[in-house]
Amino acid sequence: MSEKSRIRTFSDYVFGLVVVFSAFSLTNSVIQGPVDLVSSVALFALSFAILITVWHLYDSLMANLRVETSTAVALNIILLFLAVLEPFLLNLIFSNPGISDFASICYAIDMAGLLGICALLAHVLTIDSRKTLSEQMSKNLRSERNLLAIIAAIFLVSTAPLLGIFRFLGWTLRSWLWLAVLVVYPIRRAMRQDN
Repeated sequence: MSEKSRIRTFSDYVFGLVVVFSAFSLTNSVIQGPVDLVSSVALFALSFAILITVWHLYDSLMANLRVETSTAVALNIILLFLAVLEPFLLNLIFSNPGISDFASICYAIDMAGLLGICALLAHVLTIDSRKTLSEQMSKNLRSERNLLAIIAAIFLVSTAPLLGIFRFLGWTLRSWLWLAVLVVYPIRRAMRQDN
């Protein structure tokens, strides 16, 4: 098995374990009624969707990387660390009201890191594989890199304290900004792949 295959296989295992451990957090939830049950399942579904999206994005990028570089390996390791933190931080936002604002800032930084690293991997791919990629594939990767960098920047901007103070329909403006990004990105990506 090649080095590239081992790294991708290891990453697949890590993402899978993170999803499994995230599911175990459901068993630790204090369920006192139907609302608590629905909230816990919805929180897990959100974390699951985010992790699967990041994993799919990561895997599609790494599948096109012909030569495993030390930069790509280092970015991969950091990405896995941030992926492990994602369900923990998301759960902390909702389970501990006393630190939910600080936890949401940490979560925004974590998401910015995850998406920023995917943007960097796309950039590394466009540079290291420019001779082996078609012009259309290079154009798609540059577009993906730019979109991911913008979304990572939006998550970083969402750490602004005012976005955690003001509320609309019970949610902070920070949460509404995240929701908009998490809804628009998959739709935008699906539309681009259909073209």
